[in-house]
Amino acid sequence: MEMRPFMMNESEHYCEGSDLLKEACSGDILMLTGVSNRVVRVGSDVPEDFRLRWHTIVRHIDGEVIHEVIFEPCAAGTVTGFESVLRRDDIVQF
Repeated sequence: MEMRPFMMNESEHYCEGSDLLKEACSGDILMLTGVSNRVVRVGSDVPEDFRLRWHTIVRHIDGEVIHEVIFEPCAAGTVTGFESVLRRDDIVQF
């Protein structure tokens, strides 16, 4: 299922042609972490101050870019926005 039409806030910014998405598609970004009030426009039962920290792992499989997302609740006072970006260059070669 295509989730892009349902994205909002930081996830929507990421998905709508941002420089971060371009880096992920080129293989430079491996993981992105952010905090949002809402991530998708599905349902109205989620309180606006319910914050989620999300981690998206970027994988390239058979020519497609796959985002695997993990969500965790966080305190209502946590600042929204992108928290960290793990780039391929950040990984130490063994």
